[in-house]
Amino acid sequence: NGIAGENRDAGCGASGFDISQSAQRVDARPERKYNQPHRARWERDVMNTVLREFQLPGSGCIQIVQGDLTEENVDAIVNAANSHLQHGGGVAGAILRRGGPEIQSESITWVQLHGPVSHDQPAYTGAGRLACRYVIHAAGPVWGEGDEDQKLGNTVCGSLALAERLELES
Repeated sequence: NGIAGENRDAGCGASGFDISQSAQRVDARPERKYNQPHRARWERDVMNTVLREFQLPGSGCIQIVQGDLTEENVDAIVNAANSHLQHGGGVAGAILRRGGPEIQSESITWVQLHGPVSHDQPAYTGAGRLACRYVIHAAGPVWGEGDEDQKLGNTVCGSLALAERLELES
């Protein structure tokens, strides 16, 4: 029952929802096209392998997808970033290689204007050459510093709140 065997509240404030109680598994992947005008320059509509899909109350869903995040044709991707948005290796490095140096440049500017990214207030930049519109840079917890569960919850909720504020659908 639930995702990853958990049965916990997402803890996203008063409007939070318990995904493990409200989500229902959907076995067939719905046909989706993200052919919005800002993506017209991209020749391919790549979607990676959907391993699981959970239907949320209303019209939303959460997908667990395996593949290359930088090839997702969605409104935004979320990068697990450090608080100073210095994107070096791992997923952040792959995002930069595929998206271009403007993502790092915008990240540096963001930190200069707003200071380091907190767990509950992620940053966002344009996506450069990626198929998405935005990259959300979420500073997750450093394991071993303590209170990791709360910090991770704040990170997830902050990213979802930013996506809502940007009126993102995918």
